[in-house]
Amino acid sequence: EDSLRTFLDPGFMTHVKWITDKETGKFYGSAFIEMSSSKCGAIAVKDKNGEKLMGRPIRINFAPARDGDVWPPKSKEVTGNGGQAGG
Repeated sequence: EDSLRTFLDPGFMTHVKWITDKETGKFYGSAFIEMSSSKCGAIAVKDKNGEKLMGRPIRINFAPARDGDVWPPKSKEVTGNGGQAGG
C-alpha cells in the first residue's frame, strides 16, 4: 500500500481493497482504490495509467460501484475478494 500511495501522490488514495483468491488468499495483482475526489481519480488516470510501479506497468481506470457493494469499507485497508474475484 505504501508504494501505491507514493505512486499516486500523497492524499489521493483514501481506501484500497486488494483482490485475492477466495480459497488460497493469494493476491491477484489488482485492487480497487477509492480516491479522495473525482478530480484526483481523473488525474491518476490521465497521468499514471501505463506507468511502471515496482517495475511493472499498471492500468488505472474508473470502476463504478456495483449494487450491494459496501463502500467505503469500515477499515482503511480491506483484504479478500468480497465475491468480486476468485470464483
